[in-house]
Amino acid sequence: MKNIIRVLNVLVLCFSVQVWAEYVHLTWEDDPKTTMTVNWQDSKQVEGKVKYGLEKESLEKEAAVRVEKVKDIEVLRGQMIEISNEIFKRDVKTEKGSINVYKAKLTDLKPGTKYYYLIESEGKDINSFTTAPEGKENFTFIAGGDGGGSKTTAELLKVAARFRPKFFIYAGDMVGGAAATAGSWNAAFKSFLPYSLSMPIMPTPGNHDSDDDLEFTNYQARFALPQKSGSVFNYSFDYGNCHFASTLASGTSFSDERLTKTAAWLEEDLRAADPAKFKIVFAHTPVLSSGWHAGSDKVKDLFAPIFDKYRVDLYIDGHDHGYERSKPVNFTKSAEAAQLSYKDGTCYLVSGGLGSQFRQFAGSWSTAKLIQADKNHYPPDRFYFIKIEVTEDKLNIQAIGKEGQVLDDFNIEKKN
Repeated sequence: MKNIIRVLNVLVLCFSVQVWAEYVHLTWEDDPKTTMTVNWQDSKQVEGKVKYGLEKESLEKEAAVRVEKVKDIEVLRGQMIEISNEIFKRDVKTEKGSINVYKAKLTDLKPGTKYYYLIESEGKDINSFTTAPEGKENFTFIAGGDGGGSKTTAELLKVAARFRPKFFIYAGDMVGGAAATAGSWNAAFKSFLPYSLSMPIMPTPGNHDSDDDLEFTNYQARFALPQKSGSVFNYSFDYGNCHFASTLASGTSFSDERLTKTAAWLEEDLRAADPAKFKIVFAHTPVLSSGWHAGSDKVKDLFAPIFDKYRVDLYIDGHDHGYERSKPVNFTKSAEAAQLSYKDGTCYLVSGGLGSQFRQFAGSWSTAKLIQADKNHYPPDRFYFIKIEVTEDKLNIQAIGKEGQVLDDFNIEKKN
């Protein structure tokens, strides 16, 4: 009997470590050259620290852990409920308790250096990451949106890993369904493993990430992001030869005042950005799209003049499930005709291909490339991620499918 109990205890321990490990992911909330933040969650609250260092055998530094409780919400779809003696079919939310979300910022790191880390008290697995370089050396990152926590995202990341991306820009709708639940968040984080243990994930909020809450409470809790540059919604960071900015345009109904404040933040951010760097902005809502949701005129009217003024190279979004790359567009010069080169206009890239059902696109004057559904059916051979290779003078951008096939390939050269 004692032996059986010992075996059961070992199995419980292994399962607990496995479940815990599903939720570890890295982000930046400060300078990518000198910091890294480790995020994870658990149903129980435990004391702990993250140990880290240059040598796997000697983790000499410690980072304090901060913890935040978030509601564990379950949504039961299509439940029959009685209201005033009438029976209705409604989705029912149930609060199942709370989940503890942990964050630990590792500081005083050296640029371009590999570090090892261990989450103390939660197992013995030592993982690693590499900080951003000091200079402008070549690097690769990946992007995409609308995975909804699907297995497809995991399959695509397995292909993406061949290119050793430094980080992952997520263009919204990390979770699926009408409301984000604890289970749907867990599915999303599970789909990122094991790559999220060493590759930071920098998100922007999508409409399905909101928990029907315009403050995105659960989204905010699960990501440590660079609030010094704005908020968890509007933030920016520099990596190598690029300046990145995430903006709050999620496809959820926001007030004009809130979007106007976002646009004001974005203009100030781009004004202060190094003019020698590529400028890449990402959000969930398309500015230009001929898909099912279509581009938002409100977002276009606010953002496009700023993109034109500060010569933004690339705008990455999701929301429409498919792929649409625009020709070079500068709305200040023309709202009906493309420019001759991406040196003269912005590339608007709809990148909702990480696993949600594809839809059809109509195409327009600005369309350069489409990947879409055939009569609104799943196209299993068309799901993709975006791979972007950054060099001193250009961005090489490819849409790559589940089999490693290149679905689109183009360059954006540095603006003069």
